[in-house]
Amino acid sequence: MIRRAVAADAGAIVAIEQTSFDDPWSAAAVEQELSERSRLVVVDGRLRGWATVMVVGSTADLLRIAVRPEHRRVGLGAALLDAAVAAAVTAAATEMLLEVQHDNRPATALYATAGFEEIARRADYYGPRRHAVVMRRPLGQDPPPDGARLLP
Repeated sequence: MIRRAVAADAGAIVAIEQTSFDDPWSAAAVEQELSERSRLVVVDGRLRGWATVMVVGSTADLLRIAVRPEHRRVGLGAALLDAAVAAAVTAAATEMLLEVQHDNRPATALYATAGFEEIARRADYYGPRRHAVVMRRPLGQDPPPDGARLLP
């Protein structure tokens, strides 16, 4: 079950961040993210993963998506991504953008499978020799996949 995140989820989200990124968001950053009206933040009901999307006009930006290491490779990332896309479509976004480190093969494969295509590269975006791949997916042409409905 994927649902909208609430303030009480902040601690679990911070723990997911700490096990998922070299540069995890702080508790203050996560709390700020949860309070922003322009953000669509979703979590797995058991708090094994999270995703956050910013919608400005007709463009949605996937800002973060992460799954606890022990729950990876079982489809949870895809479910979170599907829910994030569905939430963006509901918010009237017509495209979604994201950046991913060029050598993060599991993530780039997930995004490609979900219909994202590379549109640009940003050299040294994440640090020396850590380049970003910018990816884009048009939204709204197809209905969200089964199970991508976001629970209130």
